Amino acid sequence: MMDELMDGLEQHDRDAVEVIKTFIDIYNSHDGTGLFSGLARYNMLEQRSVIAAIRAQSIMQFWSILRQKLKCPIPPKKADKIVSNLWAMPDQNKVLRALHEQTAECIMIARMLHDVDKSERKQLAKEQAAIEADLNQLNDEMPI
Repeated sequence: MMDELMDGLEQHDRDAVEVIKTFIDIYNSHDGTGLFSGLARYNMLEQRSVIAAIRAQSIMQFWSILRQKLKCPIPPKKADKIVSNLWAMPDQNKVLRALHEQTAECIMIARMLHDVDKSERKQLAKEQAAIEADLNQLNDEMPI
């Protein structure tokens, strides 16, 4: 379903969703981060995204304004490449327009994609834990 939805979007709309999804992936852990926290986190994200999209001249500037408006720290080092790749997107004016005019929809799709990824990450973690448990059991059973 999500693949069909994304395939039906224009490239600049997909890129706008990717920007928001990346932000959610980085800052939506447990209770959230900064003002992107608690029950109202997505309302805050929508409000601040509109402001950032209006003020920004580039995706880098959008990210910076959004991060500052939501009082989120610099992303962790492991996210550097992912975030900086966003800044090289083509048609940045179209992406910013989508982020401004379709903010709620971009957030909704990004949130759904984030949830799919989260389920996959949880399943992968379970599988990894099972493998580690099996290895530990084998190590315990092997004579020294």
